[in-house]
Amino acid sequence: MGSSASIPSIVQTDDKLLIQQVADLCRQDPKRAQNIINKGLNLGNIQPQEQQAEEGGDFLKKCYDESCFQRLLEGKQRVMVLGMGGGCDLFMAYTFAKYLNHGTGTGSFIYANCISERKGGLPADHSVLVPSVLYAVPPGDPRPLVKNENTYGTTYIEQSVPRGYCQSPLLIEIKGYKGVTTEEQVKALTEENGHRVKQAFEYLDLDLVIGLDCGGDSLTGGKDYAVNPITGRDQQVLYAFRKYRTLPGKERFDFCHIVLGPGCDAETPINVMRKEVWSSLSEKNILAWCAGRKFLGSFPIEPLILDCFPLVQALEINRTPFLMYRALMDNEEFQLERLQPHEDGYESGAAQDLVKLSRHGNFELIPRSWLIHGLVFDYDRESDLLALESYP
Repeated sequence: MGSSASIPSIVQTDDKLLIQQVADLCRQDPKRAQNIINKGLNLGNIQPQEQQAEEGGDFLKKCYDESCFQRLLEGKQRVMVLGMGGGCDLFMAYTFAKYLNHGTGTGSFIYANCISERKGGLPADHSVLVPSVLYAVPPGDPRPLVKNENTYGTTYIEQSVPRGYCQSPLLIEIKGYKGVTTEEQVKALTEENGHRVKQAFEYLDLDLVIGLDCGGDSLTGGKDYAVNPITGRDQQVLYAFRKYRTLPGKERFDFCHIVLGPGCDAETPINVMRKEVWSSLSEKNILAWCAGRKFLGSFPIEPLILDCFPLVQALEINRTPFLMYRALMDNEEFQLERLQPHEDGYESGAAQDLVKLSRHGNFELIPRSWLIHGLVFDYDRESDLLALESYP
């Protein structure tokens, strides 16, 4: 598997209705919409012109260069796109694998999802690749999702995704924080999950993992954890990435961290998200084990969202890719609720387009533009050991 001079679109069509749909979502800019349809995520054509942004300002103005994706893939033969937090992260992992493969299926890219432990194990029709660690869903045609069915605690999401290389989509079982009440238990949990990720990566002989997270709790710690933010699934996986890279014989292994739709999980306030995105400049991360993180820039993800929507449209409208789609469409049918002038938090005269997000008892106000962008992060290899020593 190599890389090419450009990465063509995952959305290629002559469908006039779709073209008009993209035109609407691009704020009445048909020319830009046509570029998205014909050329896809070609950042040189569709990204904003601003190439730099000051620390603490609008991080969307710091744009990610498409050539960085090309360099990322150079010399890599075993590449996996991994949904770090599980659930709907897999939909974006699958879609991103298509994007990397020039929009013609997923090719030789592996795509996978991190899932919670399941009492009694997974169903018998799931292949066990590494016991208690790595699984594959049943082969054959995808199992379509049923409108508004409960997918939590099941593998319905994973089974709904088309099959691909190396039995994709694969499942990596991550031990959860339930019952964790002390720092000693936090350390044991982190050690256990690091070992599980090591087993999965070694079985697959990976030399590059692209970790995707919808929302950004992998960046900030979010709210879904016990005792310490590192117990959250995304943080457990990120810590395991860095630990695996320090092991003897893993010099060729690398990873990339991408946050899609920052804030769409309603777990991080605006000010905290901004602080963590820019922390690579200030070198003051909220989470010490994230030291050495570098923010490489943002990129628009309209084609990814459109390609993902058929997979998620049967689920609740507050699932993360569905929220991204609603932010993208921004029409009467799918529009997100806006913050109004009479409400707390509204600043008169400020250039703002804040939407109200509510998920699993969490509520946040998030700029709509954040929900249709991705953020790319790298981690300084030389900082890995120092960061890991900070915890546990």
